[in-house]
Amino acid sequence: MTSTPARDTGTAPSVGTSGPPVREDVPAEFDALAALRRAGLPVDILSDAQRDVLAGLSPSETDVIGSVKRRLDAAEPEVVGHDLKVL
Repeated sequence: MTSTPARDTGTAPSVGTSGPPVREDVPAEFDALAALRRAGLPVDILSDAQRDVLAGLSPSETDVIGSVKRRLDAAEPEVVGHDLKVL
């Protein structure tokens, strides 16, 4: 018996107050917040609700965010003032 891969419906799963939603396309051992921290995103300054949304991202979604952050960082001048950057 073969399983059918999860289909992306284009809509994000709803987020409750008890943590990130469970998605079939995200391996149980994957830690999206840790991956985003390694990519340099300051996830710890976000609200609990925002972290819950990010915690539910798939590996490919976190890869996209990391890629965008690297491109934004590369476009910055060497010295930047005291701006707060989330990405």
